[in-house]
Amino acid sequence: MTENQPPLDLSFSRSARDMAATALVLAFLALIVAGAFFITSRNSNNDLRAASASLTQRVDGLENRLASVEALPRTLRRQAAQALVEEMSLRAKLLDTRLDDPAQKETLAQVEELLEKLRQAGQEPGAQ
Repeated sequence: MTENQPPLDLSFSRSARDMAATALVLAFLALIVAGAFFITSRNSNNDLRAASASLTQRVDGLENRLASVEALPRTLRRQAAQALVEEMSLRAKLLDTRLDDPAQKETLAQVEELLEKLRQAGQEPGAQ
């Protein structure tokens, strides 16, 4: 070392300490912002999951409604058949009052019995 040069000072100067403190504050603020962003994105993710679940429920509901609409023609056909069986049963009862021959009345009783079985079969829960 030469005599004209001052000794090497290894301590931080005041401006270097101020810059280090500022850097620490900025790093801390960056961590806070990153944490806030993470929490916000996590809440948004939960909201998206809830919206997705709600949408899935609505789609399931619409599929069920569509299935009931598709089953409507079958229901209408069954109801029309039941109305026809009911009408035939009423006509058989009317005809029973007009018949005099015991053989015809017996045959008509069998017809009425079969019509009653048809009516009951159409009203069973499994037939719906």
